[in-house]
Amino acid sequence: MMISLFQNQPEDNGYFVYLINENSKNPYDLTPKLDWMKPRKPQPGLIYHTLTRKGITTFHDGEPFEYQSLSDWLLSRD
Repeated sequence: MMISLFQNQPEDNGYFVYLINENSKNPYDLTPKLDWMKPRKPQPGLIYHTLTRKGITTFHDGEPFEYQSLSDWLLSRD
């Protein structure tokens, strides 16, 4: 539902949501973390993702690590 909300935006408005993977067996099982609205200090080893209209960015130790367009990510997930 969250992905379709972002996909259906008429333009990129700069909004994003933090996602974390709570299921180590499935890298595509991402959970929204709405309590992360304020930027966090990077924690050593912390991996999280951001979802925007354009795609999903993976962060490691607070630095961008990998980017996938939303359409590519959905194809990989399927």
